[in-house]
Amino acid sequence: MPRRVPKSLSDLSTDPYIHLGTVEGVMRELGNAFVLQSEDERNSVTEMTKTYEQVRLRVKKIKLQTGAQSLFEARVFRLLCTTAAKAASHSL
Repeated sequence: MPRRVPKSLSDLSTDPYIHLGTVEGVMRELGNAFVLQSEDERNSVTEMTKTYEQVRLRVKKIKLQTGAQSLFEARVFRLLCTTAAKAASHSL
């Protein structure tokens, strides 16, 4: 909800990035939030979405292997990051 963010975060000095509840929206706004120096180093929303899809396919297996209940447990999160890095490097 676009108008709720400024009210909720009024004490923070950051711009809200509204993703509208879609994967593409999240990827778009991540690209806006984390702007790299070189235009050549930026991934397109399409590339980021492909990486997300590859990681999403591995989530259940990672949770089963680790016995985790949350994706935000340290070990699981690290595996997700590693999986994402590998997926992104193969799609370039």
